[in-house]
Amino acid sequence: MKIIFLCGCLEPGQDGVGDYTRRLAGECIRQGHEAVMIALHDRKLQEERKFSWQASEEQEDSDTKIKCFRWSEKVSWRDRQEELVKAINSEKPDLVSIQFVLYSYNEKGIPFHFLKVVKRVARSVNTRWHIMFHELWLGIAKESKFREKVIGCIQEKVVMSLIICLGRPKIHTQCLQYYYTLCKKNLDVYYLPLFSNFDYDSSQALPKEISSALGSSFVTVHFGTFTNEISVLEDQFKKAMDKAGEEKRNVFFVGFGKGGGGEQAALQLAEKVFGVEQVMALGMVESTMISALINRADLAISRSNAVNWEKSGVVALFKASNLEVLFAPVRNKSLIELTTDSRSASKLSESRNIKRVCKKFIAEII
Repeated sequence: MKIIFLCGCLEPGQDGVGDYTRRLAGECIRQGHEAVMIALHDRKLQEERKFSWQASEEQEDSDTKIKCFRWSEKVSWRDRQEELVKAINSEKPDLVSIQFVLYSYNEKGIPFHFLKVVKRVARSVNTRWHIMFHELWLGIAKESKFREKVIGCIQEKVVMSLIICLGRPKIHTQCLQYYYTLCKKNLDVYYLPLFSNFDYDSSQALPKEISSALGSSFVTVHFGTFTNEISVLEDQFKKAMDKAGEEKRNVFFVGFGKGGGGEQAALQLAEKVFGVEQVMALGMVESTMISALINRADLAISRSNAVNWEKSGVVALFKASNLEVLFAPVRNKSLIELTTDSRSASKLSESRNIKRVCKKFIAEII
């Protein structure tokens, strides 16, 4: 089977959905299928490349080469539309898979231009379509603010128009909140568990200097972007201290990955709570180091909550290692019921191993 994966950005390590797409495309190839990736609204192309269609670019996932086209957001939508039609007609895929995030194609989350392009392209090519909803519209929860509901109403119309113009395509989502929301629209939806953006290796060990620094401490890790809600983080730090206290150990906090805008404030808070000598910030590290840190950790802290954690590749990585995770509180209580019934429990227990997820994906789009 030949699949074109369509997403917003394909700059490695700079876009979560792009990294997910690369992993899935790579695994499809390893399982004997063909895959091509297209970034239709790439914001991360370097300046000298912004006005060229990168037809010959190749990216890699676990040493698997993947053909990749990237189109800058600076190029007109009409030009991108024409090139997308050419690419589909040239590659002749059995299916085009849209890895959908509203904000990938428009910074305000209302991608009318993207919708128009897909409508026109769908009329011009002969292929089947698939949508993976990584994100839906705002305002789904009853407690949502008025502004979120207004924007969400517009976004919902975009989503439903996209589905209709593709002739009721195959649909996946990795989030139960989105799964049940789409099912209520009388759509046939499949739940596809999210896998990690990294291969977890239980055999990896830390370098001696880091291992010595951690000693016998209760190691608490944070991977990726920090929350901007300091009060939430402070509460998680206190819970980590309580857990460490039960074992009569001190917390050693280790942050790694791209910390985002909230990183400095988060690390300052960690130094205040745990002590300057008990905080380590490693920044971006290799996948082997990520596995080693998780293997040594006693606890992980996440900005995700108990309802939306399924959208996090980082949490998927923690769960692959059976590491306990402290989640942020659920603000919208009306969404909690989505993860508590028997159907939800069975879906949440499905394997997040990329090989199994890929086989499930292929079986459900055929």
